[in-house]
Amino acid sequence: MDPIQIGTTVAIVLDGIKKAREVSKRTKDADTLAVLLDAQEAALELKEELLNVRAENIGLKEKLTLRETMAFDRGAHWKEGEHRDGPFCSRCLEADGKAIRLTPGYGQNHGCPECKNNFEVTSATRGRDFPLPISSARL
Repeated sequence: MDPIQIGTTVAIVLDGIKKAREVSKRTKDADTLAVLLDAQEAALELKEELLNVRAENIGLKEKLTLRETMAFDRGAHWKEGEHRDGPFCSRCLEADGKAIRLTPGYGQNHGCPECKNNFEVTSATRGRDFPLPISSARL
């Protein structure tokens, strides 16, 4: 059963419990009402857990898609596609599933603003990947 069918089933169960509670209230059957309240609480917990699983599933799919688009090249990860983008921190990508852009330092050294690690990225050239800021450029 897929998650959408499970969600629909939970909604139907909750609706049935609600209707049974109304009948139980009218007949003033306290024992039946207590059982129905417990069942409704369990169904609501199940619905909440389903929502959590859906959110986790979406997050995992996003991480998987991110990893599939990244390639490691001489010191850092790069997002491959029509235009090469990066470099991104290898530690953050592999440990946390986050694409954190490295900031250029001196020479080929780059730092991660998230994990504070430094990397020597030999696949990045300042002219192509990191142009000098206007204040540092020769006029």
